[in-house]
Amino acid sequence: MEIQELQSLFAHSPRVKALGRMLIDNSQKKITISGLHASSAPLVFSAVGLAWPEAFSMPFLFIMDDEEQAGYF
Repeated sequence: MEIQELQSLFAHSPRVKALGRMLIDNSQKKITISGLHASSAPLVFSAVGLAWPEAFSMPFLFIMDDEEQAGYF
């Protein structure tokens, strides 16, 4: 399976759609997301970026547990 196929699957998820709407709404200053494992976090945010590019019109800060995890993100 190619990355583009995975991004498309993630982009159609109701939770990813809700995240995209929250980011566009811009009323939330802090969003905490948990339960994403391995490469699912970068895939979720890349899917949001593809489906809602306007959601990334401002800078974001991603905080990982350690340097290794941040490197993989």
